[in-house]
Amino acid sequence: ALYHIFCAYYFIADYDNALKYAYEMLERAKKDNNINAQANALNGIGSIYYTSGDNEKAIVSLTEGLELAEKQDDKHLLARILDGLGTAYFNIQDMEKSLDLKQRSLETARSIGLRNVESYGLDGLAKVYLNIKDYINSEKLFSECLAIREELNFKSGIAETNYHLGDLYLKMDLLE
Repeated sequence: ALYHIFCAYYFIADYDNALKYAYEMLERAKKDNNINAQANALNGIGSIYYTSGDNEKAIVSLTEGLELAEKQDDKHLLARILDGLGTAYFNIQDMEKSLDLKQRSLETARSIGLRNVESYGLDGLAKVYLNIKDYINSEKLFSECLAIREELNFKSGIAETNYHLGDLYLKMDLLE
């Protein structure tokens, strides 16, 4: 129940309440000695922090969650945490670290057939390449991402990817 309350607050951008419930999830998971639930809670906490601009706290939470997820060998959670950690590093303009983490997330998602998480990995990598002006790799990855999102009928993801492709084409001077 705490997870669903956390999600509800997160998706309406009420980060104070989302953080409150994420920390409650973490405390309950610690009390129950549930390592997987701890890693999941830390992923939620990290997501709130990088979404609200506190990337240093996000990196701390996500790194702790990553260590726990690696011990549990939960590849789904591992892919999500790696992606979030890559986003936090992207936000502080550490493109080398972001690129490594996003690539690891993508490889992990692909290893277990998580198409939706794979699309996030492709999207994240494409944004890093866009940021470092490697337009060829960015276009290739955004195109792969779009194909997956169309296959999954992920409408908001399709719209987001098309937006980023448009931005890329403007930067490449392909649109007027």
